[in-house]
Amino acid sequence: MPLPPPARPCLALVLAACPLAAWPQAVDADRLQPQSLDPVVVTGSREPTPRRALPAAVDTVEAGAIHEGQLRVNISDALVRVPGVVANNRQNYAQDLQVSIRGFGARASFGVRGVRLIQDGIPLTMPDGQGQTGLFDLDGAQRIEVLRGPLSVLYGNSSGGVIQVVSDLDPGQTFAGGGLWVGEDDSGRTMWEARSDLREGRGVVAGNLSRFQTDGYREHSRTRRDALNLRARTVLGERSSLTLIVNHLDQPDTLDPLGLTAEQLAQDRRQPGNNALAFHTRKSVRHSQAGVAWRLDLSDTQNLRVSAYGGTRQVEQFLAFSGAAATSSGGVVDLDRQFAGAGLEWQGRFGPVLWIAGLDHDRSQERRRGFVNNNGTAGDTRRDEDNDAANTDARVQARWTPRPGWTVVGGMRHSRVRFEIEDRYVTGTNPDDSGSRAFRRDSAMLGLNVEVRPGWHVHASAGRGFETPTLAEIAYRPDGQPGSNLALQPARHDTWELGFKARLTPGHEAALTGFRTRVRDEIVIFGNVGGRSTFANAGRTSRHGWEASWHARWSAQWESVLALTWLQARFDEYVSAGQDYNGNRLPGVPQRSAFAELVWRPAQAWHLGLEWRAVDALPANDANSAFAGGYGVAHLRWGYEAEHGPWRVRAFARVDNVADRAYVGSVIVNAANAQFYEPAPTRRFSAGLNLQRHWR
Repeated sequence: MPLPPPARPCLALVLAACPLAAWPQAVDADRLQPQSLDPVVVTGSREPTPRRALPAAVDTVEAGAIHEGQLRVNISDALVRVPGVVANNRQNYAQDLQVSIRGFGARASFGVRGVRLIQDGIPLTMPDGQGQTGLFDLDGAQRIEVLRGPLSVLYGNSSGGVIQVVSDLDPGQTFAGGGLWVGEDDSGRTMWEARSDLREGRGVVAGNLSRFQTDGYREHSRTRRDALNLRARTVLGERSSLTLIVNHLDQPDTLDPLGLTAEQLAQDRRQPGNNALAFHTRKSVRHSQAGVAWRLDLSDTQNLRVSAYGGTRQVEQFLAFSGAAATSSGGVVDLDRQFAGAGLEWQGRFGPVLWIAGLDHDRSQERRRGFVNNNGTAGDTRRDEDNDAANTDARVQARWTPRPGWTVVGGMRHSRVRFEIEDRYVTGTNPDDSGSRAFRRDSAMLGLNVEVRPGWHVHASAGRGFETPTLAEIAYRPDGQPGSNLALQPARHDTWELGFKARLTPGHEAALTGFRTRVRDEIVIFGNVGGRSTFANAGRTSRHGWEASWHARWSAQWESVLALTWLQARFDEYVSAGQDYNGNRLPGVPQRSAFAELVWRPAQAWHLGLEWRAVDALPANDANSAFAGGYGVAHLRWGYEAEHGPWRVRAFARVDNVADRAYVGSVIVNAANAQFYEPAPTRRFSAGLNLQRHWR
């Protein structure tokens, strides 16, 4: 049964972003507060480059938007202000956030697929293309960079887009401190942090330790997440530097409330889904990772970068069924993974051309076991196998400036991805399902950016990329038989993009991008039962739409942000189990979404902010027979920041969902028994305080 139809985006979205009392020409430029109107980015360019100079749709979320009055638990709170990005907090920490870019990644029932995750140049996406946003260090973030469109294909497999968190490793003050916030549902977070500049300005060492916990909005959704993040950068000589990143995440026994049917949602939106209590559905995750990057300036025009990373990940997940049948893979998943990678990159500038060449290798080895779920305890073995995923990539990229204001960017990447499965559980009813699969694919893009007048840029670009299935997606066959789904094909996509970026007047910057993408062999969810998903290939799909953004500083007291997305994502050729889905919308992808923010700073120390997010109706299955209704919700925040001697004090208070709306925040695509819906919280209050002791 579909939920109510969408509410159309409210006119208040536009009005909230445009204070009538302060049009651009009325602003005294001398009163504008300093800001980066053309931020420098490294994503896509691989070296610091003004954002408007790239032939790509790339946005930044600066530190103020990440930290100011925000909880810093979920990166979705920051990503919603970027057009083309859907970032949903599922209120289910056993399954992570839902993050997609232009429809890439919308199929993920847990984790992030189709989008590359990076922190300070170190991959947080595994070699098979799966990543987790919970690993991002938001406390130490200087900015978030989001790359969309053709240029992202140069990052290889599963590059429907790129999200990179850049840490604050610039020289600055030395400090130590901590903070906490508390909220409803017994939610809260404590954090300790410290930072020190090395002697003689030779580098920075910083770190933070935090604990987040909540009983959750819904029954059976309790969570505890402990995180440790360390980062350091030091100068080794006149021409070399070293960067070190360490991340650790411990999230034990995170309860999984599952999805609800429309009837359950209407009856009690806070209840857990079918069998969540009977089988005590939950997940435990322990992840440790370290990465290092060494840069050597060979000359004034050439440099070399060598990077390496490695880590471990352990997962234990209890699903909502027993999995006791002899040919079942079990209702308990036990995963033990080791992963590592290395990269070599050379950059050289010769006249008007910057050349970049690189070689990358990544490998992941895991032992996957399955056990019977005896109502919340692990029983007999039903699966035991070793999985290996590896990729080796060679790439070349060039940026040519043929004349002032003109930039041409092009590149190619050759990728080899290999999967190997060794079955250790072979019985009379469960045959040997060992096997292997290898893919070789080339990615390429070409783009032109032209400055048509000072501060006004137009660009056009085209690219071809691909996306292989992840180990989790080949783990189970869609027909329910034992063994792996090695027949799953990689998806191939072609994208064209035309964009405009401009500094309209002092304090005002806007962007508009149109795009079209065609995908062959799109990887889609075939079914989702009790927390386990199986996958298949659709014939062809297409996406086309536009994205718009407007960042404005109206005066020293008023500033606003507006981000709009219209995306038409449909099946062009897809018939499954006798059902014809041609022309249907891709599930999990909203057609329209918007974000607006208005901030008032009447005094130097404090501010008041209003945030608004609107999302169109969300199809929940391939048949488009079930939808989550559209919604528009407002959030209000107050913040204070000031220095008192050597102490810096930050405080905030938030009211989320001010109007106390009952809505569905996300859907589980193609969930069995129509358990599609994951309700968002009604009105919630939170407040926090942070103290830092500075030494100048």
